[in-house]
Formats: sequence, structure tokens, C-alpha cells
Amino acid sequence: MAEDRPLRIAYCTWEDPRDKRSFSGVHYHVLRAFEKHCGEVICLGPMSSPAMDIGRTVDRWAGKLFGRHYDFLHSKRVARDFARQVERKLASIDCDLIFAPVVSEMIAYLETDLPIVYMADATFSLLEDTYPRFTRLLSGSRRQSHEIEQRAIDNAAIVVYASEWAAASGRSHYGCPPDKIRIERFGTNLDDPPPASLAAERRLGEVCRLLFIGREWERKGGSLTIGALRALVDRGVDARLTIIGCEPPASALAGIDPQRLDVIPYLDKNDAHDSDRYHRALVDATFLVAPTRRDCSPMIYGEAGAYGVPSVTSAVGGVSSLVRDGENGVALALDAGPEAYAEWILDVFEDPALYRRMAARSREIYETELNWDRFGRNLRSVLDDAVASTRPSSPIDNAAAREAFEDDDRSIAGA
Repeated sequence: MAEDRPLRIAYCTWEDPRDKRSFSGVHYHVLRAFEKHCGEVICLGPMSSPAMDIGRTVDRWAGKLFGRHYDFLHSKRVARDFARQVERKLASIDCDLIFAPVVSEMIAYLETDLPIVYMADATFSLLEDTYPRFTRLLSGSRRQSHEIEQRAIDNAAIVVYASEWAAASGRSHYGCPPDKIRIERFGTNLDDPPPASLAAERRLGEVCRLLFIGREWERKGGSLTIGALRALVDRGVDARLTIIGCEPPASALAGIDPQRLDVIPYLDKNDAHDSDRYHRALVDATFLVAPTRRDCSPMIYGEAGAYGVPSVTSAVGGVSSLVRDGENGVALALDAGPEAYAEWILDVFEDPALYRRMAARSREIYETELNWDRFGRNLRSVLDDAVASTRPSSPIDNAAAREAFEDDDRSIAGA
């Protein structure tokens, strides 16, 4: 397809992609990048499925009765319901392809002649027993979740992964052919990035200002961050910590001078005042501290990089491809304790020249790799490849799928 020919893209999400809060802003920013660089976008969402409400009820009872979970979003009942809704919407529009970002449940059972580009930051295999909602699943639910992931990958013409970590799982766990895989890192959730001069002019001050951002205190390593703050103060550093996105348990903050803390439990980026407050926090920060315990491809490192803020984080999931030791920060081993975080921060804080280099490199990585403009430009060729591709050689056997669906429904009901 010619490069200058506008594509018509069916943008497949069940959340509202024009809401900056949907999937942490990914849907919104990909939509904008596509509209700017790829062509016309027809949003199929928002939409809902009554089966999700039923599934939530099953999940609650599974927890009460068996101490287990039911992954209702990746259930065949929900997936088939979404597929039928998508098919009805596609019947009324003219488009070249379907783009499905992180919605395996919407394309697993989708019957269409249009090529599908499926984007994901992880596979179900990587999520299982890692995130609470995917831990201790009912056996039937686990089986359905794996099957939906498999079918989504098989049904796609091209699979776009956000990291090599995710792509490796697509190849090894689900047999995704290497020539069907593309790796494109996510951008950042910044509507108006700061000028490059902000990073170029960044200098160390007397106060070491740490910034922690996350809704899940323990998963994002909040306790480690508090430990690093304590260690820095114990070493005589005038360190302060801003926490955005959650309310830490009072026990975690015991003994810390309240003047060293600024806790902002919630910010809505759709709100101009909150968005400006977020901007100010990044402008003021010296380091982003993100000792996450479990993660895929967080966009926060790119956001920090746009402001020239180095990141100290942990080497989990796809993080190591986003934060590089000595360049835009460091990704420490998962078992590194608060002292290791404090030591790295102190070493850089006491070396103004090193800090300036890392601030500049953080901005450079943001500009060349971690922004949605770059993503949109790169995805244009990916979408063109998908349009030029043929459909998968092994079409889905829908009769067999229905029979398996009914069998799994009975197994879950009797669990």
C-alpha cells in the first residue's frame, strides 16, 4: 500500500479510547498517534458485555468458596460476546484493517476477512501467578485464558509487542512465528511534553527530591522507596519524597518527618489543574524511584525522561529495555534492598557532571524511542504490512470452538 494513502483503521477497544484513563492512557495516545500519522480511525468502543457482570459474580463466589479466582474478562462467554459486537459494528463501516491494543478477548473469536494487528505488553503466560487477579485461577478459567491468548495471536496478521520480554513469550509459549512479530515500545502519557531545554538545563540542588508514582503501593515497591528515603536521610542527605497515585499505609511512614513527604493520593490527567500538578512534580523531581515488583512496560520512565529525570527501578518484565544502567538510570536486581537504591542515588547525587549527562541521555531516549510520535510513524509501516498480508493459514474451527466453550462453561460451573 502506498505510504501516502490514508488508512481506515477500525480501533478495537471495549473501553472509551478518548478517555485518558482507559488502559493507563495507552488507548488515548495510540489513537492520537494513529490520527496524526496513519490515517482515519473509527473507534469501535466503548462497549460492554453482560457476561462481565456475571463473571465478576463468579469471581467473588470462587474467592469465598474456594479461595480462587475466575478471570472473567478472558472467559469464552465474554470473548464471544465481544466478537459478535465487533462483527456487527464492522458490517456498517468501510475500513482496511483492525487494530486491537491489549484486547485479546475481543479478537479471539472474531470472524472477519480484515487483517488484525494485535498489540500487547505481555502474554497471559507472563501475567499468570504474577498479578493478583491472575493468581490461583480456577482450572477452567486458566484454560480459557490461555486459549483466548492463543487464538488472539493466531487470528492476528501481525502481533506488536512492547518489549523483547513479551515477544519472547509470544514465541515460546504460544508459537507465534517470528516473522509475524514486531517490537515497538510504548510512548508516554504527556499531551504537552516539556521543551528539551528543561532537561538540558537540569542541575542538582541542595535537596534530593524523590518521586514515586503508582496506584498499587506494594506492587510498585512503595515500601522499598520509603526504605531508600530513610537510608538517604540516615546518611545526612536532605531527601524529600513525593508520592502520587496512592495513600501509603500509616505504618509504612512511621518515624518519617512529615515535612519530608508530600502524598497526592489521586490525580486525574483529564483535569487541567491535576495535569499541571503532575507536571510540576516531574519538573521538581531529582530522581524517579520505581522499585516495582511486577510490571510489563510502564510508560512512566519515558515521562520522567521527557523531563530529564533519571530513573532507579528494578529489572522485571520489560523494564530493562526501558531503563539502561548509566544512561537514563539503572534497573537493579529484583532482590536489591533499600540500601542499594539509596547507594545508587547518592553516588549520582554527589556527581553533578554524571547527573547532567544522565539527564540529557534520559531526554534523548525519550525523543528517539519512548514517544507516541515515533510509535505512530513506525506503526504506519506495520499497518501497511498487515493490509498487504494474507489471512492466517489455519482458520478457526468455530464448531469445535463452540463445543469447547460449552465444555469449559460446565467445568467452571461445577468447580
